[in-house]
Amino acid sequence: MYSRHGRCRMDCRNIDEYEIKEIRDKGEINWEKSDTDAERDPRFALEGITRDNQLVRVVFAQTKDALVLVTCIDLKTDWTCHCN
Repeated sequence: MYSRHGRCRMDCRNIDEYEIKEIRDKGEINWEKSDTDAERDPRFALEGITRDNQLVRVVFAQTKDALVLVTCIDLKTDWTCHCN
């Protein structure tokens, strides 16, 4: 499942669904950027290199019903983005 903000960030940063799933399945958890004790939904930041060699951080929230993409960040390129 993808939040509206997450979809917007994917579009800005040229990250597709395949790459999100790739990091979800094979990425390393960055515990410093994760918030597993979040009051509402625990958040996990996973990092890795996509098939087109972008170093990315993908943040997911674990809700009661689904794993939701919150945002994605290209750690090497500062993309122009107009997401709210």
